[in-house]
Amino acid sequence: MNKKKVIIADDHDIFILGLRVGIEKDSSFIVVLEAKTSEEVLTFLSEKECDLLICDYMLPTIDGVSVLKKAKKLNPNIKTMLISSVEKFELQKLCEKEKIDAYLFKSEARNKIIEVVNLIFQNQKFRPLQANENSPFQILTPKELETLHFWASGKSMEDTGSQMKISGKTVETHRANIKKKFPNLTKEEIFELIKEHGIV
Repeated sequence: MNKKKVIIADDHDIFILGLRVGIEKDSSFIVVLEAKTSEEVLTFLSEKECDLLICDYMLPTIDGVSVLKKAKKLNPNIKTMLISSVEKFELQKLCEKEKIDAYLFKSEARNKIIEVVNLIFQNQKFRPLQANENSPFQILTPKELETLHFWASGKSMEDTGSQMKISGKTVETHRANIKKKFPNLTKEEIFELIKEHGIV
């Protein structure tokens, strides 16, 4: 079986190691390069083929979106994933504009990396749950947003915990925090707000 070749570009060794371990748990994939700079990535791609490039947004010298764009020019068939500790809606819009296959928060990478990688190779996109610019849901953390998404979809605390890989008690805490942040609204009114403003 030909393994799919993956490049990870990030300037933090421990983070790279964690991603590599997560990806290579699936025997379909092999990490062929751990790069700390954009130059390393682009030099490699000018000489060799690769199936997936995972790139940190905050790379030295060139930002990750620009690296992914340049990689696409060198290898039009390469799959692309942006990872970032910067959880801004603007980055999601940029990923849409540049046709980047996946955008993943670093805070979610450990739990979701192989799931997202497999989605990419099924020709699906992945975007984190985020509130848009004018949404009242901007006050929620990413985990609270995800909890709210499942809650509004009618998922139980147990199902939500299973999906998010957290305990039912943690789900309960997230739900309580959501209620505290909207003290004047009932649960049903919060769900109506979702319809009005949307969670991407």
